[in-house]
Amino acid sequence: MAFQLSATHELKEKYKGLQGRIVDVMPRLTAQGYQLLSLAEGIERRLSAPAEIITAWQENDIDTGDGVAYGTKEDVLMVLDASLLRKLTPKSGLAVGALPLDFKQWGELRASKNTLYLNDEEVRQAHGSGYFFRRGVWQPENEVVEGIWKFLAREKDLQAYTKMVGEVGQALGAPRIMTLCFARDTLLTMRSWFLNKINSLSGSDLRTRSFNHYNSYLIGVTPYASDCREKGSEYCLKDSGGDDYCAKEQDPKYHDGKRLKKKYKYNGTKNEKHNHKDFGTDQ
Repeated sequence: MAFQLSATHELKEKYKGLQGRIVDVMPRLTAQGYQLLSLAEGIERRLSAPAEIITAWQENDIDTGDGVAYGTKEDVLMVLDASLLRKLTPKSGLAVGALPLDFKQWGELRASKNTLYLNDEEVRQAHGSGYFFRRGVWQPENEVVEGIWKFLAREKDLQAYTKMVGEVGQALGAPRIMTLCFARDTLLTMRSWFLNKINSLSGSDLRTRSFNHYNSYLIGVTPYASDCREKGSEYCLKDSGGDDYCAKEQDPKYHDGKRLKKKYKYNGTKNEKHNHKDFGTDQ
């Protein structure tokens, strides 16, 4: 099942959401050149997506391209843009529904700049904790929770998001929002970072959600979907629906064989207009 995640005035192929087992939908997204949605971009879309499609973002659980890796000492790694997840297929061997890791992979992840390490005590502090309402504002229950959400949000301010989720939490009489739940496991594995829908208070239960779970909702993002006027070093192309977007010349799968004969370079002025009548296409 696919979902409409872009408004009519947006590039319609920028986001593609597929529901089903992650081991099934992952190869479909990666084969089409899609990157995986990060938690940070998921939060941003829940806040600012156009009105006609914002409910698709707010009212669905999201499995992201960020990962959570479990160590042998009840320790945990948060992994941004976990490339290992992109390799999942129906033939992947799973352990308790998760992707097994070896010690070499764990060590490489631990050494990466795109990870946040939590020791067993920090995991205990974060487990079951989230944001609670105090002095008129939603606040993290402890420094570990704050650090995790800040890392996954890629240093973006979460005040607007906690306010939005908190309004639902107050209406439901919930004591906390954005609650984190970790497995107490010593098996080397990785799972996708999972984000509940707004009505479920945007928590993340990272214990047992399986890559074989049929209700998973994975979203792909095309990496070259920026406005071509902002990307002077790339080509301005058309997708199959006639929309303009940018794709590098070496990635022909993004432009359906209709490469423009003439390069377009943005000259850096805000008032410049892109006149597509000046460009022809190869048929």
